[in-house]
Amino acid sequence: MTQADRARVVERGLTADAVAQLAPVVSNLPLEALAPVKQLLKRFFSDQPWTDADDQALADAVGPGSGRGREELEPGLTLVWGWSDGRFRLRVESG
Repeated sequence: MTQADRARVVERGLTADAVAQLAPVVSNLPLEALAPVKQLLKRFFSDQPWTDADDQALADAVGPGSGRGREELEPGLTLVWGWSDGRFRLRVESG
């Protein structure tokens, strides 16, 4: 995942579609986790840098779980999310 891949989601107006794909994850969160997750998703789907610390903060806010998902937002741009070793990860893949 590159900064350009994440920025492309924003540039193409696909942020709402991407966030909608995460609704099943977010709807199961405790109330106190919603604000931090919302802020982190806003940062993820922006032109701001996304660091390892941001990745860790999102995983901490979402908490442990299982499952995975993939959704092609447009040809060549795919949102990938899920838990790996019990830690939540969110990625945008291109190609």
